[in-house]
Amino acid sequence: MVIKEIIEKCKKFEIYQLRTVSDNYAEIVMYTSEISKWSAIFNEILGAPVSPAGINPTAEDTQITREYGGIFAEQTLYKKDFPENTIIAMFWPWQDGERVTLKVVLLPK
Repeated sequence: MVIKEIIEKCKKFEIYQLRTVSDNYAEIVMYTSEISKWSAIFNEILGAPVSPAGINPTAEDTQITREYGGIFAEQTLYKKDFPENTIIAMFWPWQDGERVTLKVVLLPK
């Protein structure tokens, strides 16, 4: 599975800003009001979050996300291993309470 395929499933949702989408990386800003719809897609594809908002991430999760800005307790991290790669998705809520940045990364094994 590539990032573009995942993002294609979410195109029907309202997007505030589409920053970049490639086969290996996507960065999108969405509205907080749409987060449950986006989360449902990621739950379907990647399973439940490995680090939900409100839970401190593990040292391993912090390490794997470091290059892409890291993950913190108020953010949500999805992670799923596939035979040839790992996909991570990070939901970063903004302080304004109205927007969320989504970063999705394909990590080769």
